[in-house]
Formats: sequence, structure tokens, C-alpha cells
Amino acid sequence: MSKVTGLLLLPNGTRKTVQCEPGSFDDLREHVDFQFFDVVRSDHPVSIFVDDEGLLKEDNPINIWSLVLLPTFDIAQPLAGPIFIFGDTDPNGEIRDLSDEVLSQIPATLRPKAGFEVHMVDLD
Repeated sequence: MSKVTGLLLLPNGTRKTVQCEPGSFDDLREHVDFQFFDVVRSDHPVSIFVDDEGLLKEDNPINIWSLVLLPTFDIAQPLAGPIFIFGDTDPNGEIRDLSDEVLSQIPATLRPKAGFEVHMVDLD
């Protein structure tokens, strides 16, 4: 069976292409250390997976992708830690490749360009 392609969306605003065997997520453990994952429900043609213990881990920040991008996919709450996103599922429930249509909705990065500055303003 051939591998399916998706994205790993990291909390720091970067993303990378990942592949895994449908029905097995061992390949994903090469990128993220997790024991169990949750499937995030969406009415869109995507399969979204997050670390089951993501909200419980002290070093798992809220993922900026979920705040900025995942409202596109009607996700109800911010997600913590790394996010895997693949295509929809086939009639047997196996995940498919992330479609070009969905991929076009996900920017290459959410990190600011070099030289970006944030200035705090005192409103008092």
C-alpha cells in the first residue's frame, strides 16, 4: 500500500510535509512523540489528528495554526501541540492525501518575516 501525504503544523507557525501508511501512524511518531492521538471532527474534507494528551502537557503551547487557520475547517476550540492534517477518508475509513484545494488554503508559514517587530504601547 502506498503512503498518503499530509502536513504537520507546528506550534511555532511552521509546517512540513509528512507521509504515513493508511491505517498505521507509526510514521508520524518519527516527527512527534505521542502515545495516543485524537481525531478532531470537521465537516470539511480533512482528517485532523492531535496528541491526546496535548492539553495536559506543560510544554505543549496552543498551536497558532488552530487560532488562525483551523476556523476555516470549523474547529470549535484552540488545539495544543503539533497538528497533523490529511485528506478525507475513503469508504473503508482510510485517510487519503491532502487535496490541492485544501493545501491551497494553508499558507507556507505563519512565522513573521525577518525584521518583524512588535512594540508594546502603554494605553494608560
